[in-house]
Amino acid sequence: CDVALLLNVQDDHIGVDGIDTLEEMADLKGKLLSFATKAVVINADDSRCLAQRSKVLPETEIIFVSNNPESATFSTHIAQGGRGIALNTVNSEEWITFFHGESSHNLLPVNSIPAVMGGAARFNIQNSMFAIAAALAQDIETEKVAAAMTGFHSSYKTNPGRLNLIPGFPFQILLDFAHNPDGVKELSNVLDQLPCSGNKVLVSSKIGNRHFQHITAVKDTLLKHFDTFVCSREGSALKNPEYEGQPEDYMPKQFAKELIQAGAKPANVHVEAASDKAVIKGTELVEEGGMLVLLCDEHEAFTVLDELKASLSMQDALTEKI
Repeated sequence: CDVALLLNVQDDHIGVDGIDTLEEMADLKGKLLSFATKAVVINADDSRCLAQRSKVLPETEIIFVSNNPESATFSTHIAQGGRGIALNTVNSEEWITFFHGESSHNLLPVNSIPAVMGGAARFNIQNSMFAIAAALAQDIETEKVAAAMTGFHSSYKTNPGRLNLIPGFPFQILLDFAHNPDGVKELSNVLDQLPCSGNKVLVSSKIGNRHFQHITAVKDTLLKHFDTFVCSREGSALKNPEYEGQPEDYMPKQFAKELIQAGAKPANVHVEAASDKAVIKGTELVEEGGMLVLLCDEHEAFTVLDELKASLSMQDALTEKI
């Protein structure tokens, strides 16, 4: 390949296919860097990512991405003539800036990127910086890169299941892929920025699928942001060795148990093993003006929501005739 990227090393796939530690996961991801012939883009703020630089081919350029252009690792790389993308402050406003040796170029303000949602989706700032770095590594003009970033919206059509706000309902719907502690943390930060005049309902078929410990790690955060829960599971949970030999509803029932033990009201915690039924249950529980967060398969979610939207349109039409 021309360009390879290494954003982070996390525990999502630990225990799968012989990868049992974060160090082994880092080594596996690092192997991808050895195939890049033009450039690699590495997270300069992650020590496990940095440790993989030894796998980069001698003739391949290393480009750093950082949230802090003044960090020792990033600034030293730039001072030595390297290139990098970093989050920078310009006149009290956050910008994404390109650095190269003694020069720098402010590419675009963070809030001009729709996927960042006015700064609420902080994690998409880093995703944006990596996308920009990968584009520049392929010699794409900065003006075209900036235009692409400011024109991209994280909708179901362009980026299904990744922080999609879905219009057309008497309540807000947010569909996302959050399934681990880091994802739930970032999702919670987004929710803190979104207005809501009703209850907050979570439908999750993703949290706990890969590791049960993810449930125990996020339950307190979930209780701070939601008052009603629908616990479900995806088919992949049935293949998880942690749940081997257990009934299909074992994981969501354990999820519900953990939430109740952490302080959730039993009447507000529901179990629907089938994820499509869980989405339906969530739409029944959310109030007008409330927030429904769906952490589930995007195709199943949209099938249910399309049917609901058609039903609501039918009701509106009948009301107008009456």
